[in-house]
Amino acid sequence: MRNKLCGIGLGIGYPVFLASFVGFIKLVGTVYPVTGYLGFVIIVALIISRIRSKTNKEAVNTDFAKF
Repeated sequence: MRNKLCGIGLGIGYPVFLASFVGFIKLVGTVYPVTGYLGFVIIVALIISRIRSKTNKEAVNTDFAKF
């Protein structure tokens, strides 16, 4: 069983490893800025959520927070 899993792992891992070198610069050049922009979107959403929670106290259900 172990030899079979090793063979499957090498059979999948080796082609994937080789494919990772093809177009790597283009992949990083595309994905890196997109994740940066998504990070900015998440930060803005957190700030808006924080402002809304401070201005709209009655919208928060405090029953869940009681210990």
